[in-house]
Amino acid sequence: MIKKKISFLVILFISLFLIMLGIYLVNNKPKENIKINTPNISKNLFSVNVPEGIKTEIAYIQNNNYLAIVFENKTNENISSGKLKVVIGNKEIEKRLELLPIGKKAFFKIAVPNELKDTINKSKVTITLTEIKSSNNFSFIDVDKINNTKTNVSVIENDTNINISGINKTGKDLNALIGFVVLYNNNKIIGADNIRIENIKNNSKFESNVMIPKMMIPSSDLTPNKINYGKVNYDKIEVYYTFAY
Repeated sequence: MIKKKISFLVILFISLFLIMLGIYLVNNKPKENIKINTPNISKNLFSVNVPEGIKTEIAYIQNNNYLAIVFENKTNENISSGKLKVVIGNKEIEKRLELLPIGKKAFFKIAVPNELKDTINKSKVTITLTEIKSSNNFSFIDVDKINNTKTNVSVIENDTNINISGINKTGKDLNALIGFVVLYNNNKIIGADNIRIENIKNNSKFESNVMIPKMMIPSSDLTPNKINYGKVNYDKIEVYYTFAY
């Protein structure tokens, strides 16, 4: 009788252990839709709260002066608006998410508060996307009809200058074309900036210039006149158009 009770308790203990282990693994498994690229900064400092189906990529850029956030709409509905709240340390920044069609990406460049620039390796970051309005019952300009997008890169005093050109084949005159350019290295964001090109006639060519600043080369000596800078080392440039009106 005693042996049966012991066997029962052992089985019960093992069952409870396996259940708790399963719960732990589910709650702590990597989130496939969130990519955090912050070398030398713990990913545990980041908390990302976005609706299901929104893919998120995060990186510090421009010598850690900015936090780059990219959202990709992987849902089955077009997003007409939303509210982004970013908290870095004790500073709160709010932005509006404008039109984000299915399959498109939106970019936010959040300035790191001056008083926190030297402590980003300790500052907690919370990213929250709320007040999402989505529907497939409204029309918008198809930016996939922007043709022949090209980039021409030049480096001046270690700043990377990117000339972006294309042809408006949307069938409409555009008041503004909204998008962004990203520099990648090993599929990680190392530089990015917004694109806004205004007054583009239908069937006409357009171009815009984006400058990605030089990078500070790590050194133990941070005396201003001894800090060295070099150009951004990238292996891929991508141009993304989010929407136009």
